[in-house]
Amino acid sequence: MRDHVADWLGSFSASVPPVFCADPVLNAALSLFKRRAEDKDIRFKIDSQLSNTLDVDTIKLSVVLSNALENAITAADKVQNREGRTVNVKFVYTGSQFGFEIINSCAEPAEFDDEGIPVTRKAGHGVGVRSIVMFAKENNALLDFKCIDSRFTMRLVIGSAM
Repeated sequence: MRDHVADWLGSFSASVPPVFCADPVLNAALSLFKRRAEDKDIRFKIDSQLSNTLDVDTIKLSVVLSNALENAITAADKVQNREGRTVNVKFVYTGSQFGFEIINSCAEPAEFDDEGIPVTRKAGHGVGVRSIVMFAKENNALLDFKCIDSRFTMRLVIGSAM
């Protein structure tokens, strides 16, 4: 009986998602994409300083985060060198500003439009980036994309000091 209880408790604790931030919606998105990355043999690192008092709709923010992480994992998955497959996520919250940065490895350089927004020529793709841009505009946020030396970076900053 004791062995069964120990097995049950072990499986229960293994199913509880790790806590990366206090907001349950954002934490669920981070947990899901961390698992997806690790299933593809991509190193996924999260550095978070988030509290649960963000002045932004965290459900919409989790959609933005999910779109960005889906793109990051897709790009990192194309890197042939298994050691070079990475996605790093960093959140910063100062009370007046909130932001996150995603840096991922990529196998090929990104193409950008005249406004610095990444574009794709693949049919049916690019919707996630458009939703990120729309969220940034709706929230008067700073949004920045770069691709340098096989590293793609996306930064989003929301706050009163901008």
